[in-house]
Amino acid sequence: MKYLLWLIPFLLLGQVRTVTQTGIKKSMIRGDLTSLAWVVPSDYSSDSLSFVAKSSADPDGVRLIQKTTGAGNFVPVYSSPNTTLTATINTNDTEGFTAATYYYDIYNYTDSVTLVTGILVIQEDVSSPADGIATSYPYYTVALDTPTANPQILVGYDSTNSWVGYTVPFDSTGLTTGQLYYDSDGFLKRKY
Repeated sequence: MKYLLWLIPFLLLGQVRTVTQTGIKKSMIRGDLTSLAWVVPSDYSSDSLSFVAKSSADPDGVRLIQKTTGAGNFVPVYSSPNTTLTATINTNDTEGFTAATYYYDIYNYTDSVTLVTGILVIQEDVSSPADGIATSYPYYTVALDTPTANPQILVGYDSTNSWVGYTVPFDSTGLTTGQLYYDSDGFLKRKY
């Protein structure tokens, strides 16, 4: 009987499968599609889990990111003796975030216990697909206006490989048939 009493606490403690991992730092770039992964001991592949990120560790704070099992964006995969938990963070989940340190945890609703806690560092995005052309100097697009003095139309190369230009006047006064001129609106015209 005495040995049976010693066996009961061992059997009860042998059933505990949760050890909370704390202080796990993860980093990502704001607005990028990212997968974050954690490895935890034991099998959680059929449990109801959630990943939540907030701007503070306040339990009443607003959940900025929430991923749950069953929704397809938080997936537990068991491979003895561990479960790998993978949260997919989509581009729209963080595109409006300020680059800062956020707090997260992974909660197991099946066992009512927190599996992992830590910080999520969201870094500034330096480039994006829409930020332009790579250049060592800034460049600007300048709107072209109607030429104001002695405008030329480039015709082509002459026998000395120099550009040949044709000067176009701003009105048709004194021109013969077939010659070009700019009208009062700046359009190139031919005199008829």
